[in-house]
Amino acid sequence: PGHQDVAGRWIVRHAYDAEDGGKPKLRIDALRWTEDGWPQL
Repeated sequence: PGHQDVAGRWIVRHAYDAEDGGKPKLRIDALRWTEDGWPQL
C-alpha cells in the first residue's frame, strides 16, 4: 500500500499492483465502520 486519505465515507489511496507487473494504481473504496468503531473496507 501507499499513501491514503479519507474524504467522508471514502478512502482514496495509491498502491502498486503485484498482479499487474507492479504498476501503480489508484484505489477508491467505501469506508465502513464496525459496531465497535473500527474502520473496514
